[in-house]
Amino acid sequence: MEEQYEPQKIRFEELDECIIGEDQNGFYVYSWEKMMDYFQKEQGMSEEEAIEWIDYNVVGCMGGMGFVMNYPVYDLDDE
Repeated sequence: MEEQYEPQKIRFEELDECIIGEDQNGFYVYSWEKMMDYFQKEQGMSEEEAIEWIDYNVVGCMGGMGFVMNYPVYDLDDE
């Protein structure tokens, strides 16, 4: 019998202020915009450093399983 892996709920240390809710599985939903603000204001990162940190250390964690990331919506017609 093949065992199935069930991801654990992931709570990132020091990022509670970036949690905007929970999904239907009980996983935390993190706001990308709030993370950007946190890393730039509280950690003194540039915008580029914050993007890289979030992409590598947050989104890359567990292949994105165990939490949900809420990204901003961009209107491509405005560009």
